[in-house]
This record gives sequence, C-alpha cells and structure tokens, in this order.
Amino acid sequence: MLGDGPWPTLDGACLHDYSRSRGRLKEATGEFMNFRNRYLVIAIRTLLGLIMLASGISGLLMGNSTQGVPEQMVAFTQVFWASGIFQMVKVTEIAAGFMLVFGIFPALATLFLAPDVVGIVIVNARLMPSFLWLGGIVFLLTAYLGYAYWDKYKSIFTRT
Repeated sequence: MLGDGPWPTLDGACLHDYSRSRGRLKEATGEFMNFRNRYLVIAIRTLLGLIMLASGISGLLMGNSTQGVPEQMVAFTQVFWASGIFQMVKVTEIAAGFMLVFGIFPALATLFLAPDVVGIVIVNARLMPSFLWLGGIVFLLTAYLGYAYWDKYKSIFTRT
C-alpha cells in the first residue's frame, strides 16, 4: 500500500513543489532531491569523459582503415579522414574527455563536446540508425552536464 514503509508518497502538492523548485523534488519528509548532486555530476562527467577518450583514441589509432567500419560509413569516414576533419574531431574528443575525467574546466570541456555530440546524433540517425541509441546516451549525458553547469553558461546567453 502506498505510504507504508520508508518511502514517501507523491501527491499533487509534492508535484507542484517540484515544478517550482527547479529540479529538486520535495519529498514528504521536507528534504529535496538535488539533480545537481555533486557525486552524480562527477559520475556522469567521468562516464562521458571515458566514452569520449575511448572514441577519440580508437578513432586515431584506427586511422584511415575501414576494417570494422559499417559499409554505409566507409565513404563518409574516408572523406572526413582525407579532409582532416576526422582527426580534428578525435583530438577534440581526447582533449575534452581528458578534461572531463580529471575535472579540468569541465564546463568548458562540455562546451567543446556539444557540437561533436550533435554531429554524432545526426550521423547515427542518417547513416547508422541501429546505433542511434548510443548517440542518444551520449547526448543525454552531455545535456545533463549542460544542465548541471548552467550557472556557468548563463552569461553566454544574456545580453549585456
């Protein structure tokens, strides 16, 4: 039965408090769940950093090889490699991943990754829809960090 046990029940007033509290869920006990929890931010930041480090390092080590690349991606990766864009993206992923893992200007690293992540989602959606879930995960992790570091980004979006 709801309300029995250690978990508080959610009622209309609690949900109303949630909508007014900017990401904090007011429970029946009066405590708040902070979606900018320090440990959650560190865990997500580290996970995204490791994903980007792995992607960047494996991409550079693979070079222009088409071994293991899905057929629909071969021409795309060869053109990107020949133009130098592929190397630039992978170096950005390595640098930003390193910054995220070690906590060196993580808000700046998230900004570095934002265009890359949008590109990942678009490429996955257009060329490899079966891998769109992976792009979606990376997008959600990046969006969460954007939310967590929003106070640092506010000045970019306000007029002076």
